[in-house]
Amino acid sequence: MMLAESEVRSLADYVSDAYGTAEFEIVGACTVLWSGWEGDIRAVLVDLADGRRVWGMVEGVHIPADRIVPTLRQRITAYRQAVAETEALLMIAGER
Repeated sequence: MMLAESEVRSLADYVSDAYGTAEFEIVGACTVLWSGWEGDIRAVLVDLADGRRVWGMVEGVHIPADRIVPTLRQRITAYRQAVAETEALLMIAGER
């Protein structure tokens, strides 16, 4: 997933605040969806110049660095629940 220029700037601010450095390389990113919220965000895995691989967030809700992985796991549970509810309703409606 490619990040927009504004997202890279947001990530740089996050990494600077959370890890005290502006030097990093993006390893990968995923969208973090929030049901009922207007602002979905991105979780980003980055390599810091000192060799550490850490998490960052782009825009939206502030999630402390030590809460990113638990938050991603919570989001996966919410996604699975939403998919199950949608599939169940389609089945009830006779739409397979």
